[in-house]
Amino acid sequence: MKIKIFTIHHAGNSFGRQYGFSEIERMHAASKYVPSMLGFHTFYNFVIEPDGLIIHCREFTDEIHVCVVGGGDYRQFSKESIASLKYLVKMFSPEKIQYHKDYSPKTCPGKLFPYDEFLSTG
Repeated sequence: MKIKIFTIHHAGNSFGRQYGFSEIERMHAASKYVPSMLGFHTFYNFVIEPDGLIIHCREFTDEIHVCVVGGGDYRQFSKESIASLKYLVKMFSPEKIQYHKDYSPKTCPGKLFPYDEFLSTG
């Protein structure tokens, strides 16, 4: 299946706190997201932890949403998490890569997201 849009998000808040997968899952369950076929409430198709672990949370069609754990406005993302993100981009070869900030009044995935390094994955 060809992926049309690959959207990158980050998990953090305006106070510099970052949220890991278990916290994201709890918040999304409380927001009443319908569980995926994989049993998770998390909206994202994939969550990438700081150690680079990729958690597959939700099935996908022609659009993928990936959340990289880290408050991208307050701290650098780990090399491991960026390497995992590059891996997913290479694996899916999407037609378009976009960021949450491209369609929402947010800075997500954050001012410290390595846009240049990431886009060099080609």
